[in-house]
Amino acid sequence: MTGLLLGTLLLASPSPEPPAQAREFITRFAAVQQGKATPSDVDRFLELCTDELVYEHPRVGAVIRGKAEVRKGLLGHLGETRSDQTRVVEWLQGPNVLTLRIERIFEARDGEAWKAVRRGSVFVLDLDPSGRIRRILDFW
Repeated sequence: MTGLLLGTLLLASPSPEPPAQAREFITRFAAVQQGKATPSDVDRFLELCTDELVYEHPRVGAVIRGKAEVRKGLLGHLGETRSDQTRVVEWLQGPNVLTLRIERIFEARDGEAWKAVRRGSVFVLDLDPSGRIRRILDFW
């Protein structure tokens, strides 16, 4: 059901350029995914979010509640990826929601080596009335 809904939502993007909020989200997300990312990059990304942020990854059953807990999770993974090139492929923006289909090309640490990865993902961002992110659904 979720796949059908997301597929329907992403049939066509309304304009050739993603909205500024989508570009900012992707820019800050990609910064956290770089090999030399720092806690400051994480904090800058989380500035886009409410303190009550909920991150959900349905595929793996992950649910993390609260900006502080999401921060801990992101800090725990710093340096595991590098050379991230994330781009928005399609999007749909509605009242208090932004859905992004993205393509990511990056390298992931595999023991002592780096492995090239190419992955498509969909982020559904639930926004509060001021435009801050209160929930991130991550489908990959």
